Amino acid sequence: MKRNIIKKIKNRRKNIKLLFATGNNKKYELMKNRLKDINQIEVLMPRQIGVNIKVNENGKTAKENAIKKAIEYFKETKMSVIAEDSGLYIDKFSKEEQPRAICAKNKWKRRFR
Repeated sequence: MKRNIIKKIKNRRKNIKLLFATGNNKKYELMKNRLKDINQIEVLMPRQIGVNIKVNENGKTAKENAIKKAIEYFKETKMSVIAEDSGLYIDKFSKEEQPRAICAKNKWKRRFR
């Protein structure tokens, strides 16, 4: 009896729409593939739901930028959101010299030419 009830509850669950805060198709495909085995999760990109916002990614770390993106996309959509941001870290450089999150903004190129 308990098994039947649990089975019915699982079958009633709605799919969870999870917004991946990125415009990068490759990152999206990677995330979608990582979560494909979780039956009730549908990963979406902002453009798939008509959302096109620009987040000022001025955080000092990749983590700060990811958090900013997740918060801004949640405010706009009221959906569950995941975000990630990449940073570049080079062992040879001191902590202060690390390009981190700024390398994608071309500031790093000018700084270390």
